Amino acid sequence: MRMSRPFALFFGAALAATTARATLPTGFSDTLVVSVGAPTALAFTPDGRMLVTT
Repeated sequence: MRMSRPFALFFGAALAATTARATLPTGFSDTLVVSVGAPTALAFTPDGRMLVTT
């Protein structure tokens, strides 16, 4: 699945705004794994994980 760059940037910003307000359940933690300067594509796996390519 390939998204256009403007849509991917908008979607990423919307997702970031949504997750910034999220409250984690007890026992979970939020950890930055990597900082991506310019993602070129996003895809979601059936179990909900997000894949970002550069």
